[in-house]
Amino acid sequence: MTVFKKLILLSILMLFQSSCSSETVDHQQGNTLSTSNSISSQSDSRNYSQYLGKWSVDTYDSNQEPISSLSVDIDDLSISNIEGKYCYISRYGKKIDCLNDFQGFAIGDNQYLITFDSSFDNIQGKAILTLEEKKVIWMLKEFPADLGVSARKHAILLKNKNQQISKINTDSELHAIEYIINVEKAFIYKQPNINSKTSSYFIAGDEIEVISTKDDWVETSYLKGSKTGWLRLKDLEEKNIPIQRPKN
Repeated sequence: MTVFKKLILLSILMLFQSSCSSETVDHQQGNTLSTSNSISSQSDSRNYSQYLGKWSVDTYDSNQEPISSLSVDIDDLSISNIEGKYCYISRYGKKIDCLNDFQGFAIGDNQYLITFDSSFDNIQGKAILTLEEKKVIWMLKEFPADLGVSARKHAILLKNKNQQISKINTDSELHAIEYIINVEKAFIYKQPNINSKTSSYFIAGDEIEVISTKDDWVETSYLKGSKTGWLRLKDLEEKNIPIQRPKN
């Protein structure tokens, strides 16, 4: 075999080896991409699964007697839809509105608008559920107010355990305490301490819905319920609303 023929043969062998190596790299890259997608999908599944189950909150009076209990059971959840059951027990257990289905769709990042049924008069309501780390925020949007059926306006639900929202003063009648801002500007704090002041504030005359209390601080919601913060009690004035306690 001449030197010229040997060079041609060597060139052909080198081209063949280069083609095989390229195919091997492409195949390996394809496997890596496929594995990455699989891991991402599993991660998304795990993130959604942490919200499945029961989320609830109780409210007590000053004698530690349960006044009401709100719970939602999230049965199915995806990036676009949510399903489950709604339950609200109020008036010291005299009013039970439970085992009601709800369905909803995503309106933002981890935020769903749900429509829930009520056992009373076949009515429906709407609420926004915001899924955050270790809590679900409930914000009522629509509910008939003239049928003698009540629903929570705002609540923070915890998983598999109850959280005391507030104590309600009691004597011959119950009084649900609400507050009104009594200063020109009542600044909102991230935590119940003076070192966590924000630039957001309420103005005089604004009515405040209580989420919880701690020492001389009151927790409330703002920006249409999308955020929660703390107000100094000295910036507030009590507004007492009498509620007749159910007779035994």
